[in-house]
Amino acid sequence: MVKLLYADLTKEIAKLALDILGPGALRASSRWDDDGWVGYYYWSFSQSIGGGTSEIQRNILGERVLGLPR
Repeated sequence: MVKLLYADLTKEIAKLALDILGPGALRASSRWDDDGWVGYYYWSFSQSIGGGTSEIQRNILGERVLGLPR
């Protein structure tokens, strides 16, 4: 459950930052390891894949925790 919350939260934070910064978020980076908010936004998508996709995690929670049918 924490994985799902974390994955959704990182996406929302990154999206909000990009919405606030607008075109300024697309600044050129002076360091190879500093992609700024754009890099964080792209990285946030990997959080919903690692450890099983978010959809699979929700299915597991529904079946095992809530006792819902398959």
